[in-house]
Amino acid sequence: ADAGWGHDFADVYLEVARSFDSTPDGGGGWGAILRGTATGAKSEFEASLRHYDQDFANPYARPIAAADELDGLRARDETGGRLRYTALVEKTWQLSALVDVWVQSSVQTPKARLYLRADHDLTNQWSWGAWTEIYDNDLSRSGHMQCFSISLEEDENGEPVPCSGQKLQIAGRLRYQPRRDFSLAMQYQHRWVDDANPEFANAYRQDLSAWLVASAKVSSEVRVRARFRYLSEAVSDATYGEESLWAYVDFTYRLPRDLRLRARYDLVSWLDERASSQVRSPNPEHWLWLEVEQKF
Repeated sequence: ADAGWGHDFADVYLEVARSFDSTPDGGGGWGAILRGTATGAKSEFEASLRHYDQDFANPYARPIAAADELDGLRARDETGGRLRYTALVEKTWQLSALVDVWVQSSVQTPKARLYLRADHDLTNQWSWGAWTEIYDNDLSRSGHMQCFSISLEEDENGEPVPCSGQKLQIAGRLRYQPRRDFSLAMQYQHRWVDDANPEFANAYRQDLSAWLVASAKVSSEVRVRARFRYLSEAVSDATYGEESLWAYVDFTYRLPRDLRLRARYDLVSWLDERASSQVRSPNPEHWLWLEVEQKF
């Protein structure tokens, strides 16, 4: 059931849902969203509240929800609120901000995510962007020696204990587009992540990654895209995290009668000193992907 109301620059929307299933311990649950927006000429402000029962299960829904999952579903076992703001300033600046706070209902764990981003068009050819993100899996706990994404602990039932760590991330992007049919982009990202390994008992684990992406429209039928990525997890220890170089070139050729041919070549090389990387064969790896698509 849903209802909406709007007047001038403001809109309010409410939806309530009930799912039903035949699982022995579930049987279905409730979900609800209350969302309001205030829209200006070049800006929008959004505020929303949400609630999804632990047994609410709709695999086809894509409502507002945090990235954490329960049994593969994001919109489940969650109660929270979100504020979001976007604005276009003087035609060349685009700003966005997001604050999201929610509680994992089954264990009463408070979580939060903060996101800030700014994009600026320097000229008709050059643009840049920068953003930062802070993600906390448990606001009630602090300190290191906590996992952020992969849990190594289990409870009495053999289920993994949810991670409660933090992630802080900054990134920057520079884009050059001299023509409509060609663009070149460079991006750098640095992360500080909680890790339960004793090696990071007094500090965050630091990861970095860098991208170079080129895209060209050779003709109305042919498009080429190339991407290079360097990744280093735990930059202070080459024997702990992944260090890799991944590059690919993608060709797309469109023929008459809605026929599309696509070929892609990937090169993946592991550079770290982990035992698994040392015995990996082949290293580097070569991948070739061919696709033919016909629409009718």
